[in-house]
Amino acid sequence: MTIGPLALSNVSALVTPFADLDGILGYDFFLGHVVHVDYAAQRVEVMTPDAARSVFADSRNTVVPASFDEGIPLVHAAFGSASGDRFALDTGSQSLYVFEPFELRYAHEIATRWTPSSFGSGTRSHAVEEENYLEGSVVVGARQVSSFQLGPAVFKNLTVGVQLGNARSDAIDIPIDGIIGPTRWRCSTGGSTTTAGGSPYGGTTASRREAAGVRV
Repeated sequence: MTIGPLALSNVSALVTPFADLDGILGYDFFLGHVVHVDYAAQRVEVMTPDAARSVFADSRNTVVPASFDEGIPLVHAAFGSASGDRFALDTGSQSLYVFEPFELRYAHEIATRWTPSSFGSGTRSHAVEEENYLEGSVVVGARQVSSFQLGPAVFKNLTVGVQLGNARSDAIDIPIDGIIGPTRWRCSTGGSTTTAGGSPYGGTTASRREAAGVRV
């Protein structure tokens, strides 16, 4: 398998029909590579160790600790005093969602401090939306939060989707705190994300505790 100049051997692939994608590069690809996703320039780079070293050392960047133990980058994030260590950093998502484990821990705060809101604007405004994943679907309701923090970056007055009951036959439970989609806040962070998977940057390779660098 080749991706640009990068050649991979003995690659495992899952054949799944997509309506609008040729495929997905997931954990197996990111593990062992340093990948720079530049949203503003619409460019993805697989970086050499030397090139990545300079990026992670750049004072304009912040290294956010992440765990890859479960095959996805899980990071710490907080909505004021409500926080969790199991937010998935999803580089292809446009969403900021919290799922049932987080919702159950902070049910009172969500009910009393998170204001009912809507997704979109104007005639496309809606209070509830469905998200369809390969495994199935989830339903979320819109709430506005006063602050959201990832690493040292704090974002104000954001709309977040809170998981609701789902009567669809393909409903799934996702056992993490939520999803952070960088495309939702990329303009505020300078438009790029660099992820080190299985590299020497940010942690011990044996435990697969790596780091995701987010420009702030």
